[in-house]
Amino acid sequence: MRRLFLLVVAVALVPGAAAAARRRDPCADIGAQRSAFLEALAKGRADEALLRITKIHEQCTSSTDDFAFGLAYEAKGLLDRAAESYEAYLRRDNGTSTYARNARERLEALKPYVVLVSRPESARVFIDDAREPLRTKTPVRLLLLLGAHKARFELDGFAPRETSVNVEPDGVREFSVDLLPIVRISSRPPGALAFLDAAPEPIGTTPFEAPVTLGPHAMRFELRGYSTAQHRFSVGERGGVSVHAELAPASPAEGKSGGRDLSTWRNVSLITGGSLGAGTAVLALLAQGRVDDRDRADTRMAWRDLDDEAGGYATAYYVTASLATTALIAGVTLWLIDR
Repeated sequence: MRRLFLLVVAVALVPGAAAAARRRDPCADIGAQRSAFLEALAKGRADEALLRITKIHEQCTSSTDDFAFGLAYEAKGLLDRAAESYEAYLRRDNGTSTYARNARERLEALKPYVVLVSRPESARVFIDDAREPLRTKTPVRLLLLLGAHKARFELDGFAPRETSVNVEPDGVREFSVDLLPIVRISSRPPGALAFLDAAPEPIGTTPFEAPVTLGPHAMRFELRGYSTAQHRFSVGERGGVSVHAELAPASPAEGKSGGRDLSTWRNVSLITGGSLGAGTAVLALLAQGRVDDRDRADTRMAWRDLDDEAGGYATAYYVTASLATTALIAGVTLWLIDR
């Protein structure tokens, strides 16, 4: 009876022991997981393939994992990481195995590489339409497929810069860009027009930020009702430059047009208009005198001569009156602006 009991217990425990052994063996179902990895890779599901090979590597490390990582990274477009994985595999197996031959072939297909450089260094690099930057900052050696690409450089405190990268099968090429520092420009009160160096047009209205080339510069600030302010500054490779102007109220002679003097033009216009107005009065008197003389003329020829003179004075009167009106309107307009 005792033997029968032990036999029943043994039969009952064997399946559980086998299941426990399988649970303790991390490589028990690794074949199925590798098949799922290869299926995801074949169907272009790069993210899934990378997750699967990562899990496989953590669960049951194999000598071919580096080669599998290379395939997954290549499918995701991370060609520099794919090349590193193939190189890591070849450091362990550089013989004539199928994996070694495939690793060498795929590594060769990833060449040539490019070098991306920025001034200043340590810029983030985005290739084509990637949302995430490369893990390495400039200067960076990068493996790209042959053809045309775009590289965007970003660095805090500097304006983003994009350049074309054309990869050709003739070896290494270097592409470099100069990043322009962003200058913070402000004034008190705000709303002033800022003119950089001798530019005829403003580059912005304070406060604002703008990329400025390296070296010394001058900036002019203009705001209606305030005197023009001039500032000199220098931009270095480290950036971080701020330009601020404290604007003083304009004096009466400067008017209220940001430092432009309107009073002189106003006075000239008013004086000219007044002078021409006085001239029109004189011309009117002369014209009227000739008309009176014409009416008293005793011969036809004298009448005709006096009529011509009266007509000349009348024409001069109308021209002078028109000029006087224009000058007076201009003077009044400038006076209203200058109030």
